[in-house]
Amino acid sequence: MIGNITKGNGFYGCVSYVLGKPDARLINTNMAGETPAVLAWEFRQFANQNQRVKKPVLHLSFSPAPGDRTLDEWELCQIAQDLLDGLKLSNNQFILVQHNDTEFDGQVRPHAHMVINRVAYNGDCNDDYLDYYRTEKILRQIEKEYNLIVQPSSWEVEKKKAYPRHIPDNSVSEPNIVERLQLAIEKAAADKPEMPVFVARLLKENIQVDCKFTRTGKLKGISYCLDGQPFKGGDLGKLYTHIGIREHLKVGYQEEYQNPIDSLIVSFKRGRKIDDRWVNHLENVYYDESKQDSDSDGDNSLTTEELNTPDNLHQTTLPSSVLVTTQSNKPLDKKQSKVLSQPPSPIIETAAPVPPPESIESIPVTPVEQPESIESIPAVPVPPSKNVDSTPAIPVEQPENIESIPAVPEQSNQPEQVEDNLIQQQYAEVIATTVRLFWENQKPDRVLRGSTFDLEMDNSTIKIKRKSGEEIALIPLSPDQQPQGIALNLEDLKIFHQLQQLLDKHQAKQQHLQKRDKRSLTPLAYHDSGLEL
Repeated sequence: MIGNITKGNGFYGCVSYVLGKPDARLINTNMAGETPAVLAWEFRQFANQNQRVKKPVLHLSFSPAPGDRTLDEWELCQIAQDLLDGLKLSNNQFILVQHNDTEFDGQVRPHAHMVINRVAYNGDCNDDYLDYYRTEKILRQIEKEYNLIVQPSSWEVEKKKAYPRHIPDNSVSEPNIVERLQLAIEKAAADKPEMPVFVARLLKENIQVDCKFTRTGKLKGISYCLDGQPFKGGDLGKLYTHIGIREHLKVGYQEEYQNPIDSLIVSFKRGRKIDDRWVNHLENVYYDESKQDSDSDGDNSLTTEELNTPDNLHQTTLPSSVLVTTQSNKPLDKKQSKVLSQPPSPIIETAAPVPPPESIESIPVTPVEQPESIESIPAVPVPPSKNVDSTPAIPVEQPENIESIPAVPEQSNQPEQVEDNLIQQQYAEVIATTVRLFWENQKPDRVLRGSTFDLEMDNSTIKIKRKSGEEIALIPLSPDQQPQGIALNLEDLKIFHQLQQLLDKHQAKQQHLQKRDKRSLTPLAYHDSGLEL
């Protein structure tokens, strides 16, 4: 048995639709009228007894499952009464109408529609708390009593079908919005990624994701929005709830993922484009910890906490690459190679003394690629030679001792540096608006000092510093100028996001007081903000 419930305020429109269908038959009612106009008038008389009810119309439809046996008129009336009793609507007005406009395998498949007044005869309104859930529980019991095909409840369906309003009229062959969302979610979870990667992949496809967390960081809900149409996870099916994506689609989640996920969602809502570079970076940072732990070599590996020694680095929230120099020549294990965008190189020991050759011809020649600029060539000393046929292009001073030649430092990884600068730029743009609003609200002379951050004005630019003196961002007062991130991390973004929420509440409260009492706006006290800024 398949059921559906909708609520509204217009009795006439609902009754006209139910009775206006071809071959529609009014088979049961406790009302006197027969036409839509008269029935709607009767409904409204009792609904007006309770002006607090904004949606007194309850439209409940039910039908046997496709392929089930046909129900006669008496059975439809009995099932309707069972629904009224189970939903505690026996003391309410209703009409029961039979439709015969659907077919299955070439045979007519009758189904029924009920229009019920939620306001009872005594003016009370029925309790509609969890009425969808209670209706499905009643239908499961009806299936057993009437020997009908048992259907899964909505919370048991792995993939739900789209409602008619989600299916475009001009095209039936193309996937509807529900099918597009289901396909995108399955594709984002195909390789069983970690939750931040899963969310970033959906945001890259312009699918807005909203996650709800408990105070301890546990995931308790997820919803999606595509083309302006929001869907809860349960609206798409069992697989797409916050439990389904973890247990069935195998998306990894840990409590410390709350901060990076919130940062991703806030960046997307503020207009930042989540591109392939962002997603690829998260794929390198987050990994399956259980698999990596099993592959690690134990004591021979360095932990992430040992690598991220500065105070502003965090194990799970730092998206930028960490470059570390180690004095051990032991290779890094797989766990480290995924946490770090590039494995660190060991320190090159001092070269052993090499005696000068008797002839320059005995020195093996190694081909060297021509650099773009002669300035980038490091000065490398040439051993003395007794027989030199040609003069070198660049004269180099002869060192006194070959043992004193320092090791040539490795060139920095330019792509990693560019990627780190790009992420810092994105972080700075996320907090720029909040910093400007807060500075304008405070109107300080030059410096604002807090327990975690200090804000200092220098040539129309707000410098954000930690209490240690480390400079982490430069925010110009003018929105036309580009902000610059230096050492921002996701924990900083979370603090400034909380500050933005506090500023919004403060502004709304001040506007309310100003409108009521014509008071002037007062700035939000920096030390009373409730945040460790």
